[in-house]
Amino acid sequence: MNKKTLLLISTDEEYNLNIETRLALQLSSSVGLEIISDPLYLEEYQSRPRKVSLLIVEEKSSGLIGPNLQAEKVLLLSEETILKSDNRISKFGGAQAIIRSLPNDLIKSGMLSSRKTHIIDVCSLSGGSGKTAAAICLGIRLAQGGKKVLYINLETFQNYYNLLGDDIKRRYMSDKLIHAIAINPHMAADRAIEEMIHGQIDMIPQLKGLTGTYQITFTSLLALIDELAGRQIYDYIIAEFPQGLTTDIQMRLFSSERILLTALQDKDSAGRIEAFGDIMKTLSGQLYITCTRYDCYKENYIKDISGKLGYPICEYIPHLDIYNIDSLIGRGCYKFTAAALG
Repeated sequence: MNKKTLLLISTDEEYNLNIETRLALQLSSSVGLEIISDPLYLEEYQSRPRKVSLLIVEEKSSGLIGPNLQAEKVLLLSEETILKSDNRISKFGGAQAIIRSLPNDLIKSGMLSSRKTHIIDVCSLSGGSGKTAAAICLGIRLAQGGKKVLYINLETFQNYYNLLGDDIKRRYMSDKLIHAIAINPHMAADRAIEEMIHGQIDMIPQLKGLTGTYQITFTSLLALIDELAGRQIYDYIIAEFPQGLTTDIQMRLFSSERILLTALQDKDSAGRIEAFGDIMKTLSGQLYITCTRYDCYKENYIKDISGKLGYPICEYIPHLDIYNIDSLIGRGCYKFTAAALG
């Protein structure tokens, strides 16, 4: 079998470091990954004829490509978020943006089916919007429709057991799982499957303490999610993001397939959503808003913003005196959210 080559040319060494491992894990064994960050080495590399299967080159370095370097397919790595042609990838999409653009013959056979596992990223721009309850209830509604669902919490401080009542066995991540998440997504997935909490939906045990204490990063948790998605165990993985819009979260959302944004109806929330829309001008996936703790007697500021940005409000969740999973499900909440995102 002829060896294929994926060549990435990027002078951004931090970007290269962030994507290299995740990208390599997705490639077929017949594909070699080469990354060139030094323009002088690129010149030397092209001193004799070369042919690669796929060339991904940052736009500012595309002028350095000479006639000796031939590629079956060329993709441009762009620092823009609005992409006007099919041969461009947003740099802010990280490794996932590249993976989604790869021809099937370059992807590991076990990973091709990962596109059948849908990942729904749940985020919020401010506290108190019921993001955790929304993520778990969404998972339960999908499971009630016959789907196999996994919920993973990526927050810095995880505290979702208090929403689940006393029936759930409150196990916490083992040291072995913590260590694996920090260093290797394949090992982490193996261990996570062993430690999984099974119920209406599956859950990875809650972390006892702050993620930073254990050297677990947002990126390492994303790598675990992508590894589990690649195993085609679940129909849906619900990933609950930390509050706010960090650079890492932006990069992920640019390549997300489905996004649920939870928000309150007040003026501050509407302003935050409008600012979000300015930053995230073009998303590759679908984004829906669920308005939580809704009070029909108060002014609804997010309705107009939703229409302006093209982010549909799929459901209004009423304000409840008792706010937990059982009460929300008992009131019939999140059926429309599941219908929109499922």
